[in-house]
Amino acid sequence: MPKALSYPFGIAALGLGYFLAGQVGLAIDALEPGHAAGAIWPPAGVALAVLLRFGIGLWPGVALGSALVTWEAGHSGGEIVAAILSGTLMALAGAWLLSRSARFNAQLRHVNHALALTFHGGVVAGLVGAGIVAFGVLFAGADSLDALSVGLFGWLGNASGVLLMAPLVLLWVGDGSAWRLPHPAGETIASLVLLALATAIGFGLLTLGEDMGLPLGFAPVPLLVWIALRLPLRWSALAVALTVLIAGIATANGHGPFALFRTTERQLLLWTFATTVGMTTLLLGIAVDGKRRAIDRLRQLARVVERIGAVRSLRELTTIVCRATRELTGADGVTFVLRQGAECNYVDEDAVGPLWKGQRVPLESYSAGWGMPHEPPVVIEDVYADPRLPHEHYRATFVRSLAMVPIGHGEPRGAIGSYWSARHRASSEELALAQAVAEAAAVGLGNIDLYQRLDSARRDAETAAAELRASEAFKDKVLEGSLNGLCLYDLKAHRFEFINSQYTTLTGYTLQDLNSLTAERFLALFHPDDVARIVRHREALANTGDADAREIEYRLRRSDGRWIWLLSHDSVLEREADGSARRILGTFVDVTARREAQEAELRGRADQALAEQHALVAEIATSLAHELNQPLTALTNYCEAARLMTSAAEGVASERLPKVLQQACDEAQRASAVARRLRDAVGAGAGERTTEVLDTMITYAIAQVSPAAERSGTRIHYPEARPAIRVTVDRHQIEQVLSALLYNSLEAMQRSASPRREVTVDTAHHQGWAEVTVQDTGPGLLAVADAELFDLWGSGRHRGAGINLAVCRSVVEAHGGRLRARSGGEEGARLSVVLPLTPNEAVPIGP
Repeated sequence: MPKALSYPFGIAALGLGYFLAGQVGLAIDALEPGHAAGAIWPPAGVALAVLLRFGIGLWPGVALGSALVTWEAGHSGGEIVAAILSGTLMALAGAWLLSRSARFNAQLRHVNHALALTFHGGVVAGLVGAGIVAFGVLFAGADSLDALSVGLFGWLGNASGVLLMAPLVLLWVGDGSAWRLPHPAGETIASLVLLALATAIGFGLLTLGEDMGLPLGFAPVPLLVWIALRLPLRWSALAVALTVLIAGIATANGHGPFALFRTTERQLLLWTFATTVGMTTLLLGIAVDGKRRAIDRLRQLARVVERIGAVRSLRELTTIVCRATRELTGADGVTFVLRQGAECNYVDEDAVGPLWKGQRVPLESYSAGWGMPHEPPVVIEDVYADPRLPHEHYRATFVRSLAMVPIGHGEPRGAIGSYWSARHRASSEELALAQAVAEAAAVGLGNIDLYQRLDSARRDAETAAAELRASEAFKDKVLEGSLNGLCLYDLKAHRFEFINSQYTTLTGYTLQDLNSLTAERFLALFHPDDVARIVRHREALANTGDADAREIEYRLRRSDGRWIWLLSHDSVLEREADGSARRILGTFVDVTARREAQEAELRGRADQALAEQHALVAEIATSLAHELNQPLTALTNYCEAARLMTSAAEGVASERLPKVLQQACDEAQRASAVARRLRDAVGAGAGERTTEVLDTMITYAIAQVSPAAERSGTRIHYPEARPAIRVTVDRHQIEQVLSALLYNSLEAMQRSASPRREVTVDTAHHQGWAEVTVQDTGPGLLAVADAELFDLWGSGRHRGAGINLAVCRSVVEAHGGRLRARSGGEEGARLSVVLPLTPNEAVPIGP
């Protein structure tokens, strides 16, 4: 219906209802002809209930109904005005008093609500209406006793009318669900029918045979108690109204236990009966209905707690909490507020009108904030009467009263606010229900936090698992796709944990094949000459840092019996608590082709060196015949001359003989030197080779020539703290080569005119080669032909030096190296010995 029509329609409907209720009141009984009301006046309760339910703006309907009832009863204009004022002001006074009472609720959920309705709406407001009627009667010319009588019965009628009719209208009008029959419906109908029959029999409208004159007015009481115990409260209100109506009609028609009394006494007895059964039934029904509602609330609360326990999101939680709190407390609105720092965040709401959803307000300035740091609930009966509240915060809403309960204890995380449009003081039961929901909400918030953490952990675990699977797949792809053989070996369990397919391709062994071998059979896979190095390698690997690795080359017998060379690169993958190696990761490369090529090269060099040595021996033999022939011939001649001199005159012999003999000795020494050079040249390739530190051999050679250097005033420079360069050589031969080079430089500088005499020795290594350089400040090599420098019988820097350089070159080349010489110009000569570096030593973990 349009709003413009709903208000007139409401006034008309109220006026009509008031008029009909007035006709019922007149039909029950009247004090005497001409009076407008008896001891029960139903319109008073109808008017008050309608104003409470739909608002005091409908008061013109009360005035309209009062005028119609009084006019229909045949009263004059002054009495009509008095009746209008009486009915209207009583209804307005009662509605105003009850709206300001914290002990009243239109739903009559508590005994205090019924008592407040009876006292404020019936006794106090009824006295207002009765007083106006009494003054009207007195003003019309009646004596004071009549006015007092009319006023007294009017007061009683108003009070009983409120007690009997106001609950009926409040509980039935405006609630569509009230018209549905409770389960079982048959019990409800049967109870009302039996009540009507019992009341009719008790008050003489129906007789059971001959009238025995028994007082049966109590007959409906047991049924009223039954209805109060079994049916909802609205049916108890209907049963009371039905009982009083039947009893009043019967009494007005001279039937029932009250008919024998005079009019005034009859009205008082009827009023007593009506108020007694009405108050008793109503209070009993409220108590029982409260217990029933409490049970229902407990069941509802249990369902709410169960639902809250299953929530997974804040939105779902707030929706359940707001809806449940509003249903349990009967509030007109509920808000869910969370504490965020120094502010209150109105997260959600369920209300008849908009409140503050989505707003943030200071914590200490609003009632929502009070319910958080202080655990006791906050109850405010009138928000506009509390100076602590910012009233402008509530003016745009319907809120008149409120109650806040904290969510959680100690440090509450939020609060639940319940709001009422009318003045209302939340009962302890309502607060307890709201607090129970709040505690369940605190658990729900904790569950949400837990579920979020679990969900985050689940997602992290799924991500980690996916990454692990991807990593495993990538690892498998890398391991299987590697060109090198890979293995993981457990030193404690003495078994292989993993080998890739390339390892099987290299060796011919599968993982099962390797782990099935005994220790002896496993060791037999290695070449006997390499076993000792492998053992040392494993021992050294145990002391290697986790970030370091060791390498070794060794021979392994394949499954087909063929020997192959493997380069193994090994590192510690896992250690025990005591630091010892537990798992070893090894990578393997087949270097058989390279090793065979190196061995072939070495064999070729050895063959070449042997051929060169044979050629040298042949050359030496040829040269020896030539070189020895001259000194031996001269020696023979000198010896013959000496013999002849001894046979000559004594004076001549003694004068020339010493000189001849000296010449013979010189020729003999010359022949000896030739023989010595021949011995050194022939024996240059012999000796056992070992791995030596180059610095040690240089230091030895310098020590050998130091006395000669001091005698000649020559300084030898050799830097300290040189890197440990290792070469595999015959130590004595290389030391002789280095000594020869140093002696050569010393002897060369003795012929130099320069006062600066220095020899500098230095080392270097690059690309698998080690180099020793000897730099002097002598005359250099400008005066010596290149072909003559390394000639076995050449005469380079000094007499007899040629064979030394030739032998040095033979020794160095026999070691796979080179001897190079170049002039330094003004800085003398520079001789370099280049030797191959010793390969790094290491051993694998397994094959």
